[in-house]
Amino acid sequence: MSKKVTNINAVKLPSGAEAVFEPAKGKHIRNAGRVAGPEVGENPMLLAQALITQVATVDGKPVTMETLDEMPAADVIKLQGIAMGKLV
Repeated sequence: MSKKVTNINAVKLPSGAEAVFEPAKGKHIRNAGRVAGPEVGENPMLLAQALITQVATVDGKPVTMETLDEMPAADVIKLQGIAMGKLV
């Protein structure tokens, strides 16, 4: 008998969109560092945003750094808080 594991969190964003997060693993953090690039040292917020691109979808679509640039600020702030392990 297989055990069903539900490790995915769905959250409504302030805009009404639905974000779904899979649990972050070390590989996601490593990949996020690559996505964030060398500017991450000057702007640590980039790591949170890059982590979102690795573990989240919004309304069923992958999230990119460009997607985040065009999202409402309240949604981005909410996503960052969740990605870094706390609810906003």
